[in-house]
Amino acid sequence: GERLSMTSFTIPVVLDKTYLVVPRPGTQDKFSDQIKKVLAPFTLGLWILLVGIIFCTALLSVWFTDRSAEAMNQNQNDRRMSLQG
Repeated sequence: GERLSMTSFTIPVVLDKTYLVVPRPGTQDKFSDQIKKVLAPFTLGLWILLVGIIFCTALLSVWFTDRSAEAMNQNQNDRRMSLQG
């Protein structure tokens, strides 16, 4: 009672009708059907592009990591040589 008198409440101007679609219990999809549902948001071309970008990024990451490791090893070898000689 007291709360209602302290605040003015109004009814919504627009009602949104939202539906939730749920499969019926007992229906079993095959594993291939479940995989298709996961892959459905993107086209085949986009999936190939995504996998290609991930693969290229991984290769570049390894390449740059190896190059920086080689440069560090070279710097350490240079310091050792200068300390010995």
